[in-house]
Amino acid sequence: MASEAQDPLSFGDLKTAVKNTVDRGRDSTLDDTIVGQAINGAEQFICAELGGSARFLADTIEVELTGGSPDYTFPVNVDQVISLVDKANVWKLEWLDRERFNAFVVDASYNKGQSLYWTQFGYVRRTNQESPNDQYGALKIQVTPQPTSSVSLWADVMLRPGTMVDDEDFPVVPIQYQWGLQTWSAYFLGPRDIGQKAFQQNERLARQWLDTIKRGEIRMLSGNQRMLPREEYERLAGQKSTITPPTRFAQLYGGV
Repeated sequence: MASEAQDPLSFGDLKTAVKNTVDRGRDSTLDDTIVGQAINGAEQFICAELGGSARFLADTIEVELTGGSPDYTFPVNVDQVISLVDKANVWKLEWLDRERFNAFVVDASYNKGQSLYWTQFGYVRRTNQESPNDQYGALKIQVTPQPTSSVSLWADVMLRPGTMVDDEDFPVVPIQYQWGLQTWSAYFLGPRDIGQKAFQQNERLARQWLDTIKRGEIRMLSGNQRMLPREEYERLAGQKSTITPPTRFAQLYGGV
């Protein structure tokens, strides 16, 4: 089947396009660093506006739980964890909000065996003594029972957008939205060198592009028109919980 060429704009291409939009052939020029910051900022802004509905940020990664520990820290580029699957044991771990997890589990490390439940419980944070170059904000989860040996899980996740550095880098925003990325980048550069009227026109176009991107992403969510909280989804789907709280004896002396 014949197909049209897909030719995404690189970071360098985007910087050239944005400078052409802002300069409009005048003799003044924008610094590459400033333009690059505007492009990265625009991409971060678009992804933040989309929230969890950006399909292009979805991925499945493999994570390995360490035997003898109920805790796991995801890579810093993971923003949300959708589900965890233990393929070796053909089992999807059931998510519990932190309050229910605490109500059912006195200490996640007391139960040992195949992990059945998981919860999110915070982020890695940086102190003032650490280097500013150290990454922080990594998502942490806890599972129970605690695995007795290392186990691999498949995690469906939503990623955070990265930062383009080299001219050969490509944005995470898909090809069909890259004109919108260019427009928002020009808007973030402010009214510099384009005049107030052109700046206002660019703002209107940028916001139209944002609406277009939102519609394009949200309406493709498996038939749903909006994001649903986990608890609401379970109620609407009529699903019955399979959670069985471990007994006090099991938590103190092992077992599930």
